[in-house]
Amino acid sequence: MSQRPAWVRPAILAAAGAATFAAAFHFSSDEGVVQSVARTEDASSGKMSAGREPAQAAPATSAAPAALALPTRSKIEQSATKDPFAARGWLPPPPPPAPAPVVTVEAAAAPPPTAPPMPFRFVGLLEEKSSKPAAFIAKGDALYVVHVGDVVESTYRVESFNSAQVVVTYLPLQQRQTIEVTGG
Repeated sequence: MSQRPAWVRPAILAAAGAATFAAAFHFSSDEGVVQSVARTEDASSGKMSAGREPAQAAPATSAAPAALALPTRSKIEQSATKDPFAARGWLPPPPPPAPAPVVTVEAAAAPPPTAPPMPFRFVGLLEEKSSKPAAFIAKGDALYVVHVGDVVESTYRVESFNSAQVVVTYLPLQQRQTIEVTGG
């Protein structure tokens, strides 16, 4: 195999391209182009015949604009040009939601605060003919021995007691409550 220089192959390709261009340019004259033929209607026979004589053929310049008239395209709608990739559906968009009715709510007067349920239960009474009788009240496991006027857990003050009940005052609201004797 013979080694060719590197420039030979591109030179051959360039020469072949130039020869092709020259051949195309040389044969592009109007000599090889078939001219359009005007058709005429024969009045006696009603048949169309092609005029083959050069005198009957229409000139190429006058027939070319009519024959080469390109179709016109209608304008694209503006809505389609906004976003061609936008999602489109067949259904019309839903109507806007109706405005919510205005509801006026009149605030009811809040009930006055009340004392919480009594956490104590009445256990018993100690009366030994003393000047200060005592009562026993319990809260859970805690047992309190109270006298009249004592304050229990900084919340309740003992007002009075007898064998059936203990009357106390809930100090934050100044409300009186009663601890009844329960059978149990």
